[in-house]
Amino acid sequence: MSSNDPLRAALQSQLGGDNAPASSRKAPPFFSRASEEDLASFYRMFAVLIGAGFPLAKSLGVLNTTIQNKDLSATAGQLAATLESGRPLHTAMREFPWYFPASHSAVIRAAHESGSLGEALEYLADSVEHQQEVRGKLSSAISYPAIVIVLGFSAMLVMLFFVIPTFEASLATANLPEREGVAAFAFALSDFVRTPYGVPMMLSVIAAMAFGLWRWRQTRRADSDRLLGRLPIIGRLFLLAHTSQFVDVLHMLLKHGIPLAQALPLAAEGVNNAYLKIALEASVAEVAAGRSMVNSLRGYHNLPPVFLELLALGETAGQLPRTLEHLSRFLRARMNSSVDRFSVLLQPIVLVVGGVVVTAVIMTFFNTYFEVLMDLTNVGVDPGSATGD
Repeated sequence: MSSNDPLRAALQSQLGGDNAPASSRKAPPFFSRASEEDLASFYRMFAVLIGAGFPLAKSLGVLNTTIQNKDLSATAGQLAATLESGRPLHTAMREFPWYFPASHSAVIRAAHESGSLGEALEYLADSVEHQQEVRGKLSSAISYPAIVIVLGFSAMLVMLFFVIPTFEASLATANLPEREGVAAFAFALSDFVRTPYGVPMMLSVIAAMAFGLWRWRQTRRADSDRLLGRLPIIGRLFLLAHTSQFVDVLHMLLKHGIPLAQALPLAAEGVNNAYLKIALEASVAEVAAGRSMVNSLRGYHNLPPVFLELLALGETAGQLPRTLEHLSRFLRARMNSSVDRFSVLLQPIVLVVGGVVVTAVIMTFFNTYFEVLMDLTNVGVDPGSATGD
C-alpha cells in the first residue's frame, strides 16, 4: 500500500460516509457492459428528470424502465433500492466502479449538497461524450493504417502460398542452377509457410511478442506510459487526453466546494495514465504538507507546459477553479486540433510505409522472376514453355 492510500481512504470516508467497497459487487462481463454512449445517455436523462422535479429514487426508477442496456438498467434499479434504504446516492454509485469512478461519485456528492445536481449530471454527460468523441477520432485515425497493414500482409501471404509455388512448380522440369540470394530466400520462405508448422509457428511468434509487450506494460505501466508520452504525435496526444480529463474532474470538484486537499486525490484516482497518476500523487503529498501542487509536477517533463503554467497562475492568483475552467476549454480545443492533425499526418505516412513494403515484396518476386529467366536463357530453355506461358 502506497503512502497516499491512507490519505485517500480517509478522504473518501470523510466525503462518502457510509462507503461500500468496490468489491461488494461483481463486475458484469465486458460484452454485456454498457457503452460510454449509454452512460452519457444515463447521465443526460437523469439530469432531465432532476430538472423536472422528480425525486432521486423515482428518477432512477424511471431510468430502470427506460434504459435499453440491461446491465445499466439493472444498475439504475439497484441504485434506487439503495436510496430507498436510506443511503446517499454517491455512496451507492461507488458499488459500481466500472460505471462510476470515485471522481464521479465525489462530483455527485458535492453537487447534491450545493443544490446543483442537475448541472453536475450534465457535466458528467458532457465529459463522457467528449471522451467518447476523442476515442472515436483516435480509432478512426488508427483504423486506416491497420487496414493497410492487414491488406499488405494478406498480399504477402497470397504471394507466398500461391504465386511463388506456382512459379516454382513450372520450373521443376528445367535443368537450372540452384537459386541464390533473394530468389533462394523467397523460395525457402514459401516452402516454410506451406509446411504444417509454418503458419502456426509464425502466429506463435507474433502472439508471444504481443503477450510480452502486454505483460511488460502491465508490470511496468509507469515506464510504458512515460515512453509513450515521449512519442512526438500519438504519445503526447494520449497524455493530453488524460490531462484534460483530470482537469475537468478537478474543476468540477473545486467548483462545488470541495477543498483542494480533498479534491486533488479524488481527481487523481480516476486517471488511467500511470505516468500522470504518479506525478499527481506526488502533488497530493505536497498539498497535504501545505505546499504548492505545481512544484512537484515540474519534475515530470512529459506533462503539457500550458498545464503547468496555468496551474501555477491559478494558485498564485487564488483563482484555481476559474483557471481550471479556462484550462479545460483550452485543452479540449488543443486535443481536438491534435487529433485532426494526427489524422491528416498519419495517412501520408502510412501510404509511404505501405508503398515501401509493397515495393519490397514486388521487387522480391520480380527479382526472382528475372533471375530465373536469365538462367533459362543461359541453359538454352525456352522461357515461355518453362514458365507455362
